[in-house]
Amino acid sequence: MPLQDSIDSAWQELGPVLTEALVFNIGGDAARSDLDKLCDPLKKLVVRQLRSKTWLEAALHAENFPSNKVTANDKAVFLQKLMRFAFPSPS
Repeated sequence: MPLQDSIDSAWQELGPVLTEALVFNIGGDAARSDLDKLCDPLKKLVVRQLRSKTWLEAALHAENFPSNKVTANDKAVFLQKLMRFAFPSPS
């Protein structure tokens, strides 16, 4: 159990920072050719971390978001699609 506590603590500290780095790169900081490489870690983060939605919302709405061309609606749609990927509705 102490190991799991350490892992949880690390995620609590690093999760928001990692999420922000991924979102900012996808949002305009990364070269277009690097976007595919960023998708896999983002997918894994969303699927494996329950707190990812909160982290994603914070990163998407940060004042220093890399693009002023992305609207609040675009960000909401992006987040909704990511969450749908992670937690698909039963058919």
